[in-house]
Amino acid sequence: MEMMYTAIGLIAAAALGGGYLLSLVLRGKQPPTAVPYIHGLLAVSGVIVLIVYSLKNPGAIGSVVIFAIAAIGGLLMLYKNVKGEKFPKWLPVVHGVVALIGFILLIGFALGF
Repeated sequence: MEMMYTAIGLIAAAALGGGYLLSLVLRGKQPPTAVPYIHGLLAVSGVIVLIVYSLKNPGAIGSVVIFAIAAIGGLLMLYKNVKGEKFPKWLPVVHGVVALIGFILLIGFALGF
């Protein structure tokens, strides 16, 4: 269960950073350079821990799938950012909503719902 709590902690920290990034994007402000990378590293680390946990406890696999879908949006934003292109404001909103759904499923699984 320690791995589950580690995954939750890492993903929660990523969610806080993601919320901060989303607030900047929606206000048309440029985020500090390091924040998106820290957000991504925390999220990837949390999902990796969750994947390892899910190898022995497959009940959390639904969250892994949802986080993988959210990661597609994150990678698309990273790609556009590296190329210097802008992305539509709906993309980070959808990315965040999908990730939040994955997080809610994860918390539900951890609490036994």
